[in-house]
Amino acid sequence: MLRSLAGEWSRLRRELSGLNRDLTRRVNELERYSARLDDLGKTWDQTVAAAKDSSVPAEVLGRIEIVISEIRQAHDAVEKQRARALTMQNRVSMQDARIADALLSLDQAREKALNRVFLQDSAPIWSLAVRARTAQDLQDESLSSIYTQWAALGSYVERHGMRFGFGVVVFIVLAAALLWARRRVRGLSAEEAGLSLASPVFEMPIAAALILSLLGSRWIYPQAPRLWWALLGALALIPSVIILRRLIPSDLYPIGYVLISFFFLDHLRSVAAAVPFLPRLLFLIELLGAVIFSFWLVHSAERPPRLTADQLRARKMIKIAGYVALGISSAAFIANVFGYVSLANLIGNGLLESSYLALILYVLVEVLDALLTMALSLRPFAVLGSVSRYRSLLHHRIRRALQSLGVLLWALGVLQQLLLRDQVFGAAYQVLTADLSVGSIHFSLGDVLASGITVWAAFLVSRFVRFLLDEDLYPRVRLKRGLSYAISNMLHYLILVVGFFLGVAALGFDMTRVTILAGAFSVGVGFGLQNIFNNFISGLILLFERPINIGDVVQIEDASGVVERIGIRASVIRTTNGSEIIMPNGKLISERLINWTLSSRQHGIELPLAVAQGTDPGRAIALLERTAAAHPLVTGDPPPQALVMKLGPDSLGLELRAWTDHSEQWMQIRSELAIAISSALAVEKIAIR
Repeated sequence: MLRSLAGEWSRLRRELSGLNRDLTRRVNELERYSARLDDLGKTWDQTVAAAKDSSVPAEVLGRIEIVISEIRQAHDAVEKQRARALTMQNRVSMQDARIADALLSLDQAREKALNRVFLQDSAPIWSLAVRARTAQDLQDESLSSIYTQWAALGSYVERHGMRFGFGVVVFIVLAAALLWARRRVRGLSAEEAGLSLASPVFEMPIAAALILSLLGSRWIYPQAPRLWWALLGALALIPSVIILRRLIPSDLYPIGYVLISFFFLDHLRSVAAAVPFLPRLLFLIELLGAVIFSFWLVHSAERPPRLTADQLRARKMIKIAGYVALGISSAAFIANVFGYVSLANLIGNGLLESSYLALILYVLVEVLDALLTMALSLRPFAVLGSVSRYRSLLHHRIRRALQSLGVLLWALGVLQQLLLRDQVFGAAYQVLTADLSVGSIHFSLGDVLASGITVWAAFLVSRFVRFLLDEDLYPRVRLKRGLSYAISNMLHYLILVVGFFLGVAALGFDMTRVTILAGAFSVGVGFGLQNIFNNFISGLILLFERPINIGDVVQIEDASGVVERIGIRASVIRTTNGSEIIMPNGKLISERLINWTLSSRQHGIELPLAVAQGTDPGRAIALLERTAAAHPLVTGDPPPQALVMKLGPDSLGLELRAWTDHSEQWMQIRSELAIAISSALAVEKIAIR
């Protein structure tokens, strides 16, 4: 209750801060208006004095005096508004001081509550002081407390009726959207496997809409009484259990029913908090039920036959949770019985609230996962190549992100319930901001983490951008061969450079020092790293000028092969025997390079041979051209051509010229052509010399 009150007072203080900023801005504007009117008044006073000295007509003098009177009236009105704004600003400051006192009192009360957590602050349950209260007294006090809560809720509804109407409109819109989604899912689930898994959530659109509409309840209903939050909690938990029945095996259904029962008892205690003994009695009954339920949960989580790996892992987690709940509920029950009520409330409420939060977050993750699964199956996402080809991977990543976010929110909620969040955050802040010094350089662990996360995020952004370009942009536009690779690489380097400098800035280094270091590095590059820098610049030239592209067949010196990769320092060329040559980029720029496929993928094949003297040249040429044209990898444009290259006393020199689009296989094609020609000449009884 103290934490909730502190949150409400903090929200009020933020509203007052906003009002104070608006009033300060208004006062400044009015002061500027007043100063301008003062200047105008002085100008017109000088004007009227000059007019009297110059003996201007009475009509003009009268008009001037009227203007001066209107300026003074406007000045008085502005001053009145300024005085009113200053008065309101003073009232806001007074209310802010009252809120500060209230927050200080709440902090002191919370400190006192924390200090007596391990103290016996109430009598044991069997003592005479506890049994002295009659049932009639408890009934009267309970009715009085409930009546007070109900009256507070009625007053809140009267003041904020529009907010309740807005909440209803949000629910109706969500319900209508989910009803439409259910019809679409029913039509698509037979085609899409992912939608068939998400369809159970869409079969309960009203429950899902109710859960989604309650996500913004803290913003829709600010400063609401406790009774309203109890009702909203019930509205969130009941549909969560309804959806949970579709997602878990039937033997685990009692989990939802028991949590609903605990929830209503829990909020009955909250509503009856003003009654001295009733909340403790209700909590004792609730803790006894939690002990019994934990026993059942441990035994129900035994592994039934024929379960998948995920189901076995879930059963194991349920069993561990059952043991933890059994220990905590037993400790809270014993503490309540012996009079350690604050300790029992702390650990018992932490157990129950964390269970409710886990249930609601689990169902919420399933609902959001189903909505996103459906979104990936509909336009505009369905037409994206990155979605259509990698839908299962994207769904898996999104689900993991939602689950991680749910676990994080659950952990924060548990820390808040156990009154440990401020302590944990304070300790983490002290560790992360602890100053570390290395010579004249000062940084902290938080700076190191921020720098590492920034660089890691730059790698992720680079991968994601290149993934979108490769899957969705490049297939839709017509680019020259190799240009897409150059664009992707340049974006990759640019994003990494930006991420590096952001990481250096996050590390806390002075950027002027970085500039000095960069200058020193440049000098070092000029003297000691000339070769590396040369290869780096050569790599940029290769990407921009594109004399070679990925997949080109190149030859440099005695090495030839297919370009596999153009890196920042060196490029990779795969040879015909399967080895890979790491060729520095500077060598590709400065030395003679043969690119067989720069402007065309066609590769010329030359095959010289000699036949016996006396063979009909026309017949031999036709045979060679016909044999080459029959090969499936030889192009018809240009067609194969055989030429007479040499006349000898005992032989006739011929040469076959053919072309292929499979330049990386030209040696194999040349070998196959030689074998085919040898067979064809043997059939035609033409001797080879």
